[in-house]
Amino acid sequence: MERELPTSLLMFIASRAAANRVFQALHDTGFDDLTIAQSRLLMGIDPDGTRLSVLADRAQIAKQTATALVDKLEASGYVERVPDPADGRARLVRMTARAESAIPLARAEEERIEAEWRRHLGAARMRQLRAALTALREITDPYGRSWALGASCRPGYPQRARIMVAAQTETAAPVTKTADPARNPAPSVRARGSLRS
Repeated sequence: MERELPTSLLMFIASRAAANRVFQALHDTGFDDLTIAQSRLLMGIDPDGTRLSVLADRAQIAKQTATALVDKLEASGYVERVPDPADGRARLVRMTARAESAIPLARAEEERIEAEWRRHLGAARMRQLRAALTALREITDPYGRSWALGASCRPGYPQRARIMVAAQTETAAPVTKTADPARNPAPSVRARGSLRS
């Protein structure tokens, strides 16, 4: 008798398909020099910029890999390095206007995916799916508690999660880390949205 696929794998398949759709939509609209690995790193950038070490932790990659990705993103005009106002010796990685211009395109594709899934499952089953996945965040989301304290509707998490899962297939094996919000602070809420929509 054939073994049923684990629920986690079923979620991964759907997540990867959605991430690939968003990524392809960006490519089709002119962002064809952006890789999944690079977009994975972009998901962790805060509105005012983020230190490279924090980006590496959020993307679960080695700092050396993060440095190489940021170098390529900077050369392509997606990010810039700026002084950290809190520490003159440190630098922050910040998204440029070019990266920000991809946000509405990513969100539009997400809305198309949601509508397609709703048509396929029906409105009631889609609500049940969302309710079940939201409940699972209580035991699977390392940032869930901090987000619930004032950012329960963080626009960033769903897209960030999809891109990060999809990127696992492109990048080298991730660095094993404990999901510790103190070491991997969640990205701050973007008032005008983000690629982490």
